[in-house]
Amino acid sequence: MARPTKLTPHRRERLLCRLRAGESIAAASKRLGVSRQAVHRLARQDPAFADQLDAARQVGGCLRGVAPRRPPDPTLELLDRAQRRLMAYCNETPTPDGQTT
Repeated sequence: MARPTKLTPHRRERLLCRLRAGESIAAASKRLGVSRQAVHRLARQDPAFADQLDAARQVGGCLRGVAPRRPPDPTLELLDRAQRRLMAYCNETPTPDGQTT
């Protein structure tokens, strides 16, 4: 019998949230206590998760590409602020038992 995955639905959503906020798969999975290999394995086994993963990485890549630390443009300032708020939300997402992780 195979060992159950650490990538519960809650952790999957938190992983996708972190990717949308611009983190890499390696950084996001490490922060959640799963290996990046487990993320890639699940993506190979579950086409729907693979699509979600690709979409989240595209959003995160856009934010990383246009939101420098001190953006001179007001539009970039809004993107930078949105990225910081998304990261704050990812850090404060409660677990199914109601605790914030």
